[in-house]
Amino acid sequence: MVDLARQAGFAELYGLVEELHFRRQNQRCCLKDYGLQAQLKTLIHLIHRYGDRQVREGKPDQRILSDLKKASTHLNQIEPRGLLKRVPSTLHVSWPELLTAFGLVVGEQRLWSSLGSRLRPLENYLQMQRFLYFLFTRRLLRSPEEQRYKHVLEEWELDQLGQDRRGLSDWTKRVPLLPLQSQKLLLSPELLYDDLLVKYIELALFSENLQTTGHLYVAEQR
Repeated sequence: MVDLARQAGFAELYGLVEELHFRRQNQRCCLKDYGLQAQLKTLIHLIHRYGDRQVREGKPDQRILSDLKKASTHLNQIEPRGLLKRVPSTLHVSWPELLTAFGLVVGEQRLWSSLGSRLRPLENYLQMQRFLYFLFTRRLLRSPEEQRYKHVLEEWELDQLGQDRRGLSDWTKRVPLLPLQSQKLLLSPELLYDDLLVKYIELALFSENLQTTGHLYVAEQR
């Protein structure tokens, strides 16, 4: 799979991001489609790591994509684990709704009383997620021609956050934007959403621990 990924480039990477986006729009985040979506996400990360990141015109090489999907067929059997194990079967929450829910938990007084300034990374992370949602939805209002590369950001666009990105916390740095060449970034709403979902579940469990025990435990220890 690594050898195949080295043959791929931006067109194939972008094509997989688009495919994942359309699958999520049609199938949502559900158990019956979890394996196929996990396969696409794995291929996205694989090509991003080993393929050519230079943004170029051109259509994806369907032979390469077909060979990659055949080589990764076993990933279709992946099932959600850990905190995500029961979520996809009941999840019907949009990206903005999840952002709102995350913000409500971050704003709970008991978390601030217990963690104080250590919650600042969560606020930074939420701010970045909201801003990326705004950037992506703004692209959807453009003409079809202008939407051609709606998943691609210029690094300067992030400067609109109004802060030094080099000083962002580790949580914010882990927002899954995929760096490309020529100071560009690949934005996948699905990678952002799934990252937000996991962190929301963790934070909600932390908050629940505080409410029931008065102490903060690691979610994995529950």
